[in-house]
Amino acid sequence: MKLKNIHIWLFFVVMLMFSSACHTEYCRENMYIQAVLKLYNYQSQSQPVNISGVSVYTMDINGNYLAKLPIDTVTSTLRLVLNPESDTSRYRIVSNYINNEELVVVHKNTPEFVSAECGCRVKSIIDTAYVANLSFQDSISIVNHIVDDVYENENIQIFLRIGE
Repeated sequence: MKLKNIHIWLFFVVMLMFSSACHTEYCRENMYIQAVLKLYNYQSQSQPVNISGVSVYTMDINGNYLAKLPIDTVTSTLRLVLNPESDTSRYRIVSNYINNEELVVVHKNTPEFVSAECGCRVKSIIDTAYVANLSFQDSISIVNHIVDDVYENENIQIFLRIGE
């Protein structure tokens, strides 16, 4: 009788060891999906624009500023956090030469299950992007509609007329 109990107890110990060896306590996946926006000079479309002094803020539905987004001034790149609870994200562009203009990105959100440790993240597909009344804008282009966790892929390019 004791031999049978030892076998059962040993079985549970071995199973516990295997289950704890496979379990990770934290998420190693990138859970924050952000669109990549890059500003260019319309005359030399391969060169980024000097955007020192430019600030970009996320906005709520009423137009109130929520947070300032970090900008890489060397590459004229910023990452846009798309609203996971809405199909429209709004940003305010502020600088000495841009008159407080609004960038609007319309997108479709899709929840994606990553793992039990991580939960779900929201991926987006950009439908439309425009800047309302930006006097220095030459054009805007969506080069990659799918917003994923590969930040080397540009999603939106804005070509500006600066220095004329």
